Amino acid sequence: MEEGIARITADPGMVRPRRQAPLVVRTGSRLPLGRRLRSGEPELLRLLMQDPGDRELYARARPAAMWDAVMPILRRHGLIRDDRPLAGQACALHALLDGFSTAVYEPETAPPGADDPDAVLADTVAQLFEPADPPGEAAVKAAAEETLAIFREIRDAVLDLIDRSQTAAAP
Repeated sequence: MEEGIARITADPGMVRPRRQAPLVVRTGSRLPLGRRLRSGEPELLRLLMQDPGDRELYARARPAAMWDAVMPILRRHGLIRDDRPLAGQACALHALLDGFSTAVYEPETAPPGADDPDAVLADTVAQLFEPADPPGEAAVKAAAEETLAIFREIRDAVLDLIDRSQTAAAP
């Protein structure tokens, strides 16, 4: 999450779906916690599900849930097409990102031929979700600020959970 926050802070244009999607997929596939969550590791999931507050945080911190929180912001600022229902777009985006994560970024299932999977994903997301007329820089910056607020809130809650779990485990 820190990488996404840092990249969007440094370059608000990273909030554009075509740029954000490869970042989310790459980051999630590269980080050990992301790989463990994606695999459905029973012990990790058990730990995350013990406390109702932790369950709620886990639900909010999943990439799909974060996209669900951010997509209305992107639409409001003109970064996502408005000619289709948002719920349908969210469903399609989740399927695309999950499928792309599995098919391209997991070496044992990666198909041959894509020299730059990030570019393929970015182009696909742009074609399916972004409007023909891109919004101005003011709209992009506003969307970035609102997106960063959501990401920071979730990050801070996750860090608090980690801190509480380490404090509780200390002798």
